[in-house]
Amino acid sequence: MLERCGVQDLAKREVGLLSHGQRQLIELAMVLAAEPELVLLDEPAAGMTGEERDRLAGLVKEIASHASVIVVEHDMQFIRQIAKLVTVFHRGQVFAEAPVDDIMKDPKVQEIYLGKAADVAA
Repeated sequence: MLERCGVQDLAKREVGLLSHGQRQLIELAMVLAAEPELVLLDEPAAGMTGEERDRLAGLVKEIASHASVIVVEHDMQFIRQIAKLVTVFHRGQVFAEAPVDDIMKDPKVQEIYLGKAADVAA
């Protein structure tokens, strides 16, 4: 699993001394060892370098070929790498669901992400 996640060179290193991104990849390798049918990832790209994020994106796409994957993430560039369909939640409800490019162009979604009050009734 370490090799699959691209972190086999870290096998003999103490996890507590690794970068946050490296620890994220190690944790994902541990999850994948159980061969789950469903993988839930909460902000998996947070704190990762560009290289680590790209490695993670490739891995998420590979995992999605044989398991269901749900990703909660605010990094829309990462989402663009891994997703076709995006669901945006706002105030505990589905606010929008569309292909990633449509979501990124949606002015109301942009308002939410910029922290402005969106007129959700319109």
